Amino acid sequence: MTGFVHWWKDIGGGVMSWIQASVANPVPVQVAGFAFDGDFVVDLDREVTTATATIANGASLSDAINVSAGRVTGLQLPAAITFQGSINGGATYGDIYDDGIERTIDSASVVAARILSLDGDDWRAFTHLKIRSGTSAAAVNQGASRSLVVAIEGGV
Repeated sequence: MTGFVHWWKDIGGGVMSWIQASVANPVPVQVAGFAFDGDFVVDLDREVTTATATIANGASLSDAINVSAGRVTGLQLPAAITFQGSINGGATYGDIYDDGIERTIDSASVVAARILSLDGDDWRAFTHLKIRSGTSAAAVNQGASRSLVVAIEGGV
């Protein structure tokens, strides 16, 4: 088995570099506030909170969750989803697109009890999010209430 270690390194002159190193037969370890599980180095002292968005029975779009206190870094989901975001404190929302393509997490990525890791920088523009089952063109109303847990890393 091979794992990877990832970290930021100051290479001088105020420049940071993202480093990845391959590790054969990784063993979970914890040292001075950091953990290495064979795939990632994790800062154990960072503040991570969660917010739960709920898609009501018979609806396809969740209630709004406030994500302005940090960066969205993870999702725990029951189905394929897309997103609406607000950049003005939740006053208005729009469908989120990247380079003309609706931001989607497809059903192949969604498995019971799986938590998806997200790049927090991709979500920094938004103060609030709504989560949709299906796409904006083909929303899927739910037959029961669905809870979607969002990890929010603080301290930004």
